[in-house]
Amino acid sequence: MQSDFAVIRQKLSKVSGVARTWFEWQWSREDNALAQTLIVEVSFDTDPNSPHHDSSALQAINRAAQEASEKTAMTVTHLRIVPKMPFSGSTSVASPSALPLFADASGEPQLAGHSTQAIS
Repeated sequence: MQSDFAVIRQKLSKVSGVARTWFEWQWSREDNALAQTLIVEVSFDTDPNSPHHDSSALQAINRAAQEASEKTAMTVTHLRIVPKMPFSGSTSVASPSALPLFADASGEPQLAGHSTQAIS
């Protein structure tokens, strides 16, 4: 049975600390083309000075993305690793009111005007 996810996302989902993945597209005016960015949300802090940082997971994410790119025809122009917020014990200056407009109160990313709640 074939998965609905790209091979690179399947490979990354097996890396410890990866919460979820998705693709974003960005138009480049200079190249007049769309660039694909793979977003990897992680359950640890990406600040290397944080006690919740996991450099071995970052290396595993990088390796998995490189291996999947080499073995498939899929071209990922950019890889962005983002922390799932907030962290307990974090001294981050971000507060719920300071979260970006695309995040709900729990910190889950939301598209403006859209909800992830199930419709019954």
